[in-house]
Amino acid sequence: MVSADDMGLGALVIPALTSVRPIHEQLVEAVVTALGRLIEEPGLSPEPVAVPVELVARESA
Repeated sequence: MVSADDMGLGALVIPALTSVRPIHEQLVEAVVTALGRLIEEPGLSPEPVAVPVELVARESA
């Protein structure tokens, strides 16, 4: 079983939950870039953005 965002509680449950943790700096950069584009060109449709994640392997993996 795998969770997202690597919330602190995942390490405390039994078995400890494996998680994927977003790289926050890159996530923030992608959000700021997307918001800037939408502010400059309000008619644009939002586009999907892929942000890398880090696997935090624990007992559930």
